[in-house]
Amino acid sequence: MEYLLKDLILDCKEGKEAAKQEILERLRPLILSSIRNYYFGREAYEDLLQAGYVKILAEIGRFDEKRGIPFLGFIKQQLKYFYMDKGRREIPELSLNNLSLEGDSVIEFIDWIPDGRPAIEDLLISKEAYFALGQALALLTDKQKRILLLHYGQGLSWIKIADHLEVHYQTVIKTKDAAIRRIRSCVKL
Repeated sequence: MEYLLKDLILDCKEGKEAAKQEILERLRPLILSSIRNYYFGREAYEDLLQAGYVKILAEIGRFDEKRGIPFLGFIKQQLKYFYMDKGRREIPELSLNNLSLEGDSVIEFIDWIPDGRPAIEDLLISKEAYFALGQALALLTDKQKRILLLHYGQGLSWIKIADHLEVHYQTVIKTKDAAIRRIRSCVKL
C-alpha cells in the first residue's frame, strides 16, 4: 500500500485532482480517528472533516520522502497535533451533553456512561448457560462431581485431591478430563 500511496502523493504534488480526491478518500478514516481521539472542542463535525482535508493537502506539499519517514506516519502525526491544537484553542464547557464522535455518528457523553445493569440479552444468555450447565452436571458421575467440586469449588490442587481421595494423581486427571468432555458435549457456549 505504501508504494501505491507514493504514486498518489507524487501525482498530488503535480496537481492532479483525481489523485487528490483519491488520497483524501483513503485517508478519511484516519481523519475521523484523529478527530475522535484528539479533538475535544465544539466545532461542527463537517467543519472538522473539511479542515482535515485541507491540512492533508497542505502537508502533502511539505512531505519530503528523503527524510525516511513514511507518509502515513507523517500525516498521522500532523493530524494529531492539528486537532489537539484546534481543541486547545477552544476551552470546552464540560457537560454530559457535550457531543462526541462514535464512528460516523455523533452522541452525547452521557450515552457513554454505563447504567450499571447488565443488558437483558446478557441475562438471558447467562440463564441459558446456567441451565445447560446444570443439566450437564446432572449427567456426571458422583466421583466426577466430587473431583470438580474439590478443585473448582474448594480450590484444592489435583495432587491434594488425589491424596484426599487416596487415588493416583493420573486417575484424578483422567476423571476430570472425562467430566469436562461430558460437560462440553452437553453445553455449547
